[in-house]
Amino acid sequence: MATTLSIDPTTIYDEGAVSLALDIPLSTIDRARRTGRLRFARTGRRVFFLGQWLIQWFESEQGSQVTGRPGRETNNQVEIDR
Repeated sequence: MATTLSIDPTTIYDEGAVSLALDIPLSTIDRARRTGRLRFARTGRRVFFLGQWLIQWFESEQGSQVTGRPGRETNNQVEIDR
């Protein structure tokens, strides 16, 4: 079932909130950070993402998907197939 989540490009999101809201394992987010596909900022032990960075990550991942149905994006809303 697809869920629409609105991501504000100027809002700052923390790693845990992104993982929960998008139902993405932390390991997937960590891998994207380590490989440089997802920009992030670190303050102490906490990891933060600017909404625009998340949107750019989704857009770049859409183009690299080989199988499955890609999400759809409209006006900073990304539809995720779960």
